Amino acid sequence: MGLEAYRTWVVDAVLTAAQLNEQIRDNGNELLKGGFSVVFDGAGAPISVGTRITIPETPFKFTIDAATLKSSDAADSDNFIIDILVPPVASNEAGDTDTITASAPPTLDTDNPSYKRDTTLTGWTPTIDEGASVTFIVDSNGGITKGVLSITYTRTG
Repeated sequence: MGLEAYRTWVVDAVLTAAQLNEQIRDNGNELLKGGFSVVFDGAGAPISVGTRITIPETPFKFTIDAATLKSSDAADSDNFIIDILVPPVASNEAGDTDTITASAPPTLDTDNPSYKRDTTLTGWTPTIDEGASVTFIVDSNGGITKGVLSITYTRTG
């Protein structure tokens, strides 16, 4: 959709519901969207399975809208898989049972060797609470030396 240019209002102008919706509701909704990327870099060597990157505390509640996994290398017959773990807010340690990706984690494979965007997030638990820690972990790697996982989200709290 995109952010609409703000109007310059003039005295005695008649406002319509559609104008107000566009200027206030729709533009406000666009401002709730954001994103971030997590970079896994093996410094020229394959990234080790088990490598973790953790965001220790999220500043607000949000819902993941899409996950995009990219690499300049092409995945060979083995996959490059990143799991996302979100333990309960009261816990600081992420374990395997804290996965939010169900059986569909971001994956590069022979069908999608260097780029995969997922907007359906089948089976995911995409809502992340304020204060939660989020851990990204390499579950499998068939030789990728650098991978980037980009998350787009809508702020919900």
